[in-house]
Amino acid sequence: MRIILFSLLSIYGFGAYSQSGVVEKVAKESCACIGEIKVDIKDEKKYKQIKECIGSANMTVQLLSGLGIEKTLDSISNGGEVVDSVLVNGDKEIIIDIDQNYKEIEEYLLRNCEAMKTLMASKDEKNKHSVSRKKKAKKAYDQGQMFFQEGKYAIAIEHYKNAVAIDPKFAFAWDMIGYSYRKLGDYDKAIENYEKSLEIDPKGKMPLINIAYAHEFKGDFDGGIEAMNHYISIYPEEAEGYYGRGRLYHKKQDYRRALDDMMKAYKLYTEVGSPYARDAESNLGLFYRELEGQSNLELFFEMAKKHDIKVD
Repeated sequence: MRIILFSLLSIYGFGAYSQSGVVEKVAKESCACIGEIKVDIKDEKKYKQIKECIGSANMTVQLLSGLGIEKTLDSISNGGEVVDSVLVNGDKEIIIDIDQNYKEIEEYLLRNCEAMKTLMASKDEKNKHSVSRKKKAKKAYDQGQMFFQEGKYAIAIEHYKNAVAIDPKFAFAWDMIGYSYRKLGDYDKAIENYEKSLEIDPKGKMPLINIAYAHEFKGDFDGGIEAMNHYISIYPEEAEGYYGRGRLYHKKQDYRRALDDMMKAYKLYTEVGSPYARDAESNLGLFYRELEGQSNLELFFEMAKKHDIKVD
């Protein structure tokens, strides 16, 4: 039975970086690289490319700032620690740890890198009707994307509407109309357009998950939970539904269900290497502190035992 170690230090200290200057430098380098990753690829490929971006940036920053650890060739050959990259310099080896501060960098990116936020929020895996084959519809969509990225959501909506007028089965365009209305705070119209996307592609991840969030932003937590239930019924092996539903149960102060879902999400995110494991961990830290304030930590440890999570 695999036991996932869950550090209380991270529960209490998430968001506090012992080497914040280094973390910020690596995150800045990583963010530019992450901005080049395509949004319409499978999640596993996204996570792999994010890891590669962080590793490359970590190497660059360590080289430029002299953070590499010097070790003699003898110390390496006599059972020294396994390293990720070695640069030979005379009779010395400079050890570059591409995973240094990885969790802190990943969390910093989730909070501060817009490219990371956009990439992680996107569920635009291509299906039959995802992208239009009609050039004019695609051009209108691309224009909408340009204005969306500039934060001009009302203008973006007009271009997306032009796209669906040309091709009513353009699912990604319906998604982006919904997303734009969500950005504008019009959650009813957001839901309406997400549902139009689902008429075309009933398994569309972006509209399924975002309908739940639109209900949450309206303060309709029960509606959000119902929408998350729908998502989970279609994608029971994916973390997003459990993560979102866990947050909603927490808002309803239902800690047992909130912990059950968030721990399940934490394990699933960790198994696939998703950066969102940091977010799930942070939420569990919040739940822990609140339960501690209620003198009810036995519930936290009960649920941790249920999910084979060892709390150190």
